[in-house]
Amino acid sequence: TFVFSSFQLILLVVWKSLLMNWVCLILFFRFLSRALPRTDPPLLPDRHFLFMWNAPTELCEIRFGMPLDLSHFDLVSSTLKTATDQSISIFYTDRFGIFPYVDEETGEMYDEGLPQLIDMEEHHEEAEEDIEYYIPNKNSPGLAVLDFEEWRPQWIRNWGSKDIYRQISIETVKMKNASLSDDEAEDRAKASFERAARKYFVRSIRVGKRLRPNRLWGYYLYPDCYNYDYNQDMEGFTGQCPDIEKSRNEELLWLWKESTALYPSIYLELVLRDSQQARLYVRHRIQEAVRVSTLPNSSYSIPFYAYIRPVYKDRVNVYMSEVKQFDLVNTIGEAAALGAAGVVSWGDMDVTDTEVRHLENVMNPYILNVSTAAGLCSRALCQGRGRCVRKQWDEDVYLHLDPHRYQILRRRRGGPLSVSGSLSQADVFWFDQHFDCMCYSGEPCRSPYKQSLSWRGTVQSPLVLSESCLVGNRQDIFPEYRVWHIKVF
Repeated sequence: TFVFSSFQLILLVVWKSLLMNWVCLILFFRFLSRALPRTDPPLLPDRHFLFMWNAPTELCEIRFGMPLDLSHFDLVSSTLKTATDQSISIFYTDRFGIFPYVDEETGEMYDEGLPQLIDMEEHHEEAEEDIEYYIPNKNSPGLAVLDFEEWRPQWIRNWGSKDIYRQISIETVKMKNASLSDDEAEDRAKASFERAARKYFVRSIRVGKRLRPNRLWGYYLYPDCYNYDYNQDMEGFTGQCPDIEKSRNEELLWLWKESTALYPSIYLELVLRDSQQARLYVRHRIQEAVRVSTLPNSSYSIPFYAYIRPVYKDRVNVYMSEVKQFDLVNTIGEAAALGAAGVVSWGDMDVTDTEVRHLENVMNPYILNVSTAAGLCSRALCQGRGRCVRKQWDEDVYLHLDPHRYQILRRRRGGPLSVSGSLSQADVFWFDQHFDCMCYSGEPCRSPYKQSLSWRGTVQSPLVLSESCLVGNRQDIFPEYRVWHIKVF
């Protein structure tokens, strides 16, 4: 029998103690390395993922007799030029100061055509007047979106039809100094354009922040990652943002420092319908917004709201499937799981009976599903003081209710929806396994223990839910999504 000496026993105890300390230290640093940055609290209390409607549909019932059920959207606003005091104020180029642009078809220049040619002080004064008009309440919270798409502030990104801004800029330089070579003229034109474009973008957002500090100011389509190469190779499409475009986004650090919100777009084209490529396309665009949101400050994430459409941007009469709902998961589901503060559903006045049915039978049940799950996850993991975000950003897990414990109910056809069910310990463990907390302050918000919560809705009428039509089961591996389908007796 081997007998330890006292000295050997002491060494063994010390060695085990050191080993445990090292293990604890490694685990501690692993925890720090994956700790998420803080972000701003939600615009509305206890609404950890906001659904917003931004479309001129207020006249639908009056003109066409087709009211829309927008009761499940947290904020509803109009894009009409006559609409003021909206919770989401979108400033197009014809309602914010002076915007220089060129008609791409005729070549005619409006408001001098180029940012380097306008009177910036005049733009500043007119922008102030427009802000006062469209957001009369100085203290009102909400979104303020600048939608300037005619040209981009980076010279290199004015390709295609936007190349006209580069060409006219070069011609303007040559008119002042005909002795310059083509390369010299282009260099001067580029420097002049980018300097003026940056000044225009910065001063525009600064005047907004100064006059309406409670609004979240940012530019629509910023950031973009230009991952449109599915048109060239659908089978080989990975969704990844080109490295060069990520680098160019880093060059826009000056813009991210000024932005109090980011507004990327995740509109889908019909060719991506209900496909794995749609999921990859959206996932990488959202992930680029996540990356950009921390460029100014690695410990803080600028809140971002993804713009969505219930239709395909190149086929506005085709709505996302009522049967599969893949693309609702591909858009809304991805945005929620990756840490977006919410989504903005944008549209026009072309409301049809199809849209009314789609909203009632497809969008609203899924909105209720995701918003409820996001709230439950926040309460279970983050003590209601943070937003649940995927631990592995490219994992196919979503903030969905477990259909074995929850039902989405409708009291009567066309009536309001409600949720019935309770959060089990298994649900909490599942959330804990797949999600982390992005806290709303610098203080830790992760729950120190795995708690079991209960939540129940009111059951008003029988509901048939078949196994083939449930969404959000814990095996959400694309493309085997299960979808809600509601039948009321």
